[in-house]
Amino acid sequence: MLSQNTKKIYIINFNPKDFFDLTLEALENLQTSDLIISTRELDRKFRLNLNKINSALEINTGLLKNRTKCIKYLISKLNKFNSISYLCFGDFNTSETFFDEKLLRNERIKIEVKLGILPIVNLLNKKNQLLTNRNKNSTVSFFNYLDIKQILSILRKNDFEKLLIKTNKVSQMNNFLDKLEKSKNKKYRYQLFDENKQLNIKDLSIKNFGIENLFILIEKNG
Repeated sequence: MLSQNTKKIYIINFNPKDFFDLTLEALENLQTSDLIISTRELDRKFRLNLNKINSALEINTGLLKNRTKCIKYLISKLNKFNSISYLCFGDFNTSETFFDEKLLRNERIKIEVKLGILPIVNLLNKKNQLLTNRNKNSTVSFFNYLDIKQILSILRKNDFEKLLIKTNKVSQMNNFLDKLEKSKNKKYRYQLFDENKQLNIKDLSIKNFGIENLFILIEKNG
């Protein structure tokens, strides 16, 4: 019998050729979902690794080019399952989806977009700024949104190695950067990026600065 609680669809962007590009957040959702759906064929090693954490996988390439049809299909699957992870190649902006808000409310369905793989990872790799150092067993913490109070608390406690934070709100990022500058804490340094290049703080002050995703990478000095 299905639960009467809110049913969920997790939308996870991913690289079908490399399972280990997935974030911990994405892996946790994939592991606990009742069903995983991909509209792209997966690399053999990707599929083998995915099967180790969850074998409930469906490949449906017929949905690849029709997002409206894909959304309807995902919702229909909730007749049988309580939670579904949809592996989406590329970005998925919920403000541009075809979800029927009334239907979601009536059917008690919740949509959550999860950070599966960061496009910025490839950019950092090209700049030889790897997020993790396996020789040092270093770690990176991902944040899919900028919670200024939370991040400042982490920085004060110095309880991190690297933080990678995503936002699409330039004003919020400017507010956060202003607080960082006022703290004058030399224990860490930061860099700004969009998905294609490194940014300067001055870039954020340009009128009508167009951006979809903005990232700040904060790491300890030394």
